[in-house]
Amino acid sequence: MKPYLLLGLPLLNLQAHALPQGFVYLQQIAPQVVEDLRYVTADNFMGRPVPGYLANRCILTLPAAQQLAKAEKKPWRWDILLKFMTVIAHKKQLTLFIYGVKKPATKK
Repeated sequence: MKPYLLLGLPLLNLQAHALPQGFVYLQQIAPQVVEDLRYVTADNFMGRPVPGYLANRCILTLPAAQQLAKAEKKPWRWDILLKFMTVIAHKKQLTLFIYGVKKPATKK
């Protein structure tokens, strides 16, 4: 099993159709980079999906995605994988994070 190099870079969660010019889905450019985006699922620190996150797809500028693809292919001293995690949230989600964690999801 390869260890992961964790990356925290900004991302946008948009619907699967038209992306703004200059933006791409990371998996289209660097499919070998592991995405661990959890806000759209219950597998996150809140224990429930976070409103406003529509898909588990990382969207980056084309140059950023190309650099990640290049880094993944670079021969490293250690056998590693790149892992991309969600680190950006909009004001609405940040407010929910602050006040929402006081009321965790009920478990059935």
